[in-house]
Amino acid sequence: MRLVINKATTLDLNSKALTSTWAMPSDASGAERYALVNNAVLTIKNGFFNVGQARGIGAYAALTMDGVKVKQALTGGHACLALCANGTTYSIMNSTIDGAYAVSCFADNATVNIASSNIIGTGETLYHNGSNSVSYTHLRAHETLRHL
Repeated sequence: MRLVINKATTLDLNSKALTSTWAMPSDASGAERYALVNNAVLTIKNGFFNVGQARGIGAYAALTMDGVKVKQALTGGHACLALCANGTTYSIMNSTIDGAYAVSCFADNATVNIASSNIIGTGETLYHNGSNSVSYTHLRAHETLRHL
């Protein structure tokens, strides 16, 4: 399953798991690489998103995650959560992001708010490409940033 969000949406998982069996094609590019793509404002809350063998979430608009656990099975240099919209604010609260490149910011002048969350990367925990300016805020002692 591959899910594309094209209008403002709140996805309340109600403590359930959303599982993607979509496998990223070897010739995929851009947004085609992600199991879930938001092209409009998206809030995901209260549940689990199991990504499988694809890049996880491609956020091409504002994204808020609250009480969500995202787990990616794909290894290597692949983003679990990719933040891609220039000048956008992203919020990760009370959540766990667990994947190869856990949180990757490809957007210019983005703000990434992380609070009471665990960010676990087998390749990188927080990544941004060197040509873009990104501001990570609200990182405090109770956040876990772990590189495995």
